[in-house]
Amino acid sequence: SLGPPYHVLMDTNFINFSIQNKIDIVSGMMDCLYAKCIPYVTDCVMGELEKLGSKFRVAVRIARDPRVQRLSCTH
Repeated sequence: SLGPPYHVLMDTNFINFSIQNKIDIVSGMMDCLYAKCIPYVTDCVMGELEKLGSKFRVAVRIARDPRVQRLSCTH
C-alpha cells in the first residue's frame, strides 16, 4: 500500500522542468501530493548533470540540496 512519506525519484528532466517553471521541488511535491515527500537523486543523474556543464549549474545545486537524498546505482 502506498502512503506518506512518499519517496520520489527525480531525473534530469524533472529538475530542469522545475527550474524553468520556478518551482521549489520539495514544497511543490508537498503541495501536489498533500503529504511529506522525500526526493531522491541517483548517482547517474548527478553525473549527467555535472557533464552537461555550466548551463546546468543551478540543477546541480538543487540536486545537492541537503533535503534531497542520494541513491547509489548498482549497474
